[in-house]
This record gives sequence, C-alpha cells and structure tokens, in this order.
Amino acid sequence: MTMTTEDIIKNFTIDGEFIWGIDTVMQSLRPNCLYSLEVSNGEFKIIDWANNQWSDITQSFIDPPTSYEIHDEYLRQKTISEVLKYFKQGEKNESLR
Repeated sequence: MTMTTEDIIKNFTIDGEFIWGIDTVMQSLRPNCLYSLEVSNGEFKIIDWANNQWSDITQSFIDPPTSYEIHDEYLRQKTISEVLKYFKQGEKNESLR
C-alpha cells in the first residue's frame, strides 16, 4: 500500500526540509522491505528482493514493486518536493515585502 501524500511529507521531512530519493520511494511503496536495485536509462529495476517478506497489514507475502510503480512514485515525490519548494519560496518573498 502506497503512502498518502500527507504521510510522505510527514515521514520524510527532517528539520523542515523534505528529503526524497530512491530510498524514500521504496520506503513509501514497500515499507521495511529489503532490496537492491539499479537504474539504467531512467528505468528502475530490482535486482535483488529478499524472499518471504511478510506484511502484517495484509497478512500476505509482499511482491516487489514494478519498475513502473517505482518510476511513478519517484515522479510523485519529485513533484511534492518542487511544490513544497515553490510555496516555501513564496513565503520568503512575502516576508521580504
């Protein structure tokens, strides 16, 4: 289950800065799972996924996310970061007036 935008902002903001990258993408898609991945030509590919990763929430084994899921979540978090920066810059500009 993918985190909501609100959860992503709450969980990945440290000292007032939104921190994002492939680790937060994977944490959002499959919390606490073990994996290795590579990126080639903009495509994310899982090269190692520990077998028998269990979800207490769904009471089932967890499948790795697809490269499309990873790509989409990466773009979503990038967009969240850009929007937060935009509003933060707007706040700075307002305080200068």
